[in-house]
Amino acid sequence: MQVFKKSLAALTALTLSAAILLSGCGGSSSSADPSSSTAETTVEATVETTVQSTTESKPGNTADIDPLLWKVEGKNGNTMYLFGTIHVGDERNKQVLDMLKDEISASDAVAAEFDTVAYKEDTNQQLSTVMSMLLNDGTTIKDHMRADLYEKSVKYLTDAGLYMTAYDMYNMGFWNNMLSSTAVRLSSYSTDYGMEDLVLNEAKSGNKEILELESAQSQTDLISGFSDELQNLLIEAFLDTADTYSDEIKKLHDAWIAGDEDKLSDEMEGETEDDDEELTPEQQKLLDDYRKKMYDDRNDGMAKKAVEYLESGKNVFFTAGTAHFLGDKGIVKQLTDKGYKVERIHIS
Repeated sequence: MQVFKKSLAALTALTLSAAILLSGCGGSSSSADPSSSTAETTVEATVETTVQSTTESKPGNTADIDPLLWKVEGKNGNTMYLFGTIHVGDERNKQVLDMLKDEISASDAVAAEFDTVAYKEDTNQQLSTVMSMLLNDGTTIKDHMRADLYEKSVKYLTDAGLYMTAYDMYNMGFWNNMLSSTAVRLSSYSTDYGMEDLVLNEAKSGNKEILELESAQSQTDLISGFSDELQNLLIEAFLDTADTYSDEIKKLHDAWIAGDEDKLSDEMEGETEDDDEELTPEQQKLLDDYRKKMYDDRNDGMAKKAVEYLESGKNVFFTAGTAHFLGDKGIVKQLTDKGYKVERIHIS
């Protein structure tokens, strides 16, 4: 199951913008009863700390800065830039932004998974998405999560000073999100340097049109929509590798900052020389479904949007988590197969 475990960091950093939305959540332990008013209070506290959270960032190595950027020629003489983002980072991400300003300035619009900047400024939207993760069938998380995993998860969040008993009213997707985003918060990297926010703020300062490929709610629904069996497997995989999670984020960021496509693909797949743990047929089926929904299905939707923008004649700076551009089913391959000229541009 090693391949399953090691790819979780890539999910957080390179795939879902919503995977980092709870990274600033926190609060002390609470004995609150599971009532509607308590849930709303918990959400309000969650939203407040999410917006205000700041994590100290420490630079990684001094690899050349050359993240993945492609240029696509539209059939109407327009240009689209494809930029693979990462949802966490350090000060070097600001250098990346400086190196992309000409391409952003030359574009009519900037496309992103969703407008994370507007989301963080909209308390009502934050409340709505987090409230959608409440269990509304009379159950608590203990009815869905394995007892041993619940105990370990509570300890992990408590040790980080982030557990609240009211979290027991939230679904498995919420807990999976809380665990992985807490690991990011405890690492040497910060969501404050997420490339989506940096690019969107630059676009807004230039009065660029903002195009959304998905939405915060659609990503939240995706996180919440997997079966309890898969969610338990994800939590087990996270807890088994929590002590190395920060190291995995560092490997991903180093590969991202250098634009090392091969290393990024390996990290996404969780490839390792000492992988002696095999998946059962049931686990493999869960993993295949997970990857199809997280990558393939979303890649198809994003590629369709890219074609739509290309045919519109607009010059678009198109951003999404780096994982969506890579591989045989990635956006780059899909556009190439449709006859578009796609070439890698080196910004270093």
